Amino acid sequence: MQMKRYPTIDPEATGRQIARLRKERGLSVRDLQDWFGFEAPQAIYKWQKGLTLPSVDNLYALSILLEVPMNAILVQTNRPQRVERQDNSCRPVFFVLGLRFFHCGFGAPGVEWTGRKTRPRIPGRERGAGGGAAMDFRVDDRALDAVTFIDFVNRVWPGRYDPEKTRSALARTLNITAYDGEKLVGCLRILTDGCYFGTITELLVLPEYRRQGVGSTLLRLAKEHTPTTLYFGAQPGAERFYEKNGCPKGLQSYTIRKKRE
Repeated sequence: MQMKRYPTIDPEATGRQIARLRKERGLSVRDLQDWFGFEAPQAIYKWQKGLTLPSVDNLYALSILLEVPMNAILVQTNRPQRVERQDNSCRPVFFVLGLRFFHCGFGAPGVEWTGRKTRPRIPGRERGAGGGAAMDFRVDDRALDAVTFIDFVNRVWPGRYDPEKTRSALARTLNITAYDGEKLVGCLRILTDGCYFGTITELLVLPEYRRQGVGSTLLRLAKEHTPTTLYFGAQPGAERFYEKNGCPKGLQSYTIRKKRE
């Protein structure tokens, strides 16, 4: 047995880092609470005090909100640890995750939320790209209401969404949707000035309908119906999805944040 400097996480320093990054971006504890959909802020205070560390899922979501890589949130301690041998199969790996900017001749941002590998049969009228199961896709879905959309989004990215603001947002975008019967299972929204610029505000697919060609079909329909080139950011891990669908990497993206009221 020998002393080796094996990387471990310093909870207290990581908590201070979370608090610092939050303040730098003008976010309150309540903003983080709303982002995660927590009923109470205690978990966030525990993170900041170093009493607990965020789970991997929460750490990933936090990195998206703070717009930094996951390993920019975690602080490593340099205390030597006793280890008997080095097992490469168990070595920790820190991924540097960043926001990649893409564009296409049709463009489109948002996220193809990949994850679960289940492949349920999806009945419907149109077969998804890449051999996906058939289902009903609708372009410029003006029947999409705020209640249905919020219920759908909360199954992908839980949060507190204002119905009136959501209704106003839906009225300003070209909404391309995917349905299994009357159930909304996928949605891509395009925001554009109609002449020079367009973007996709989000591309979301329910977990149990992923890897079925739903996201690819929504992108294809966006290409066919957008009036402008679309520029968009891809969430970490979604780069290959967009590249596979013919979206080359574009310029580095920047953000001007507006503090939520």
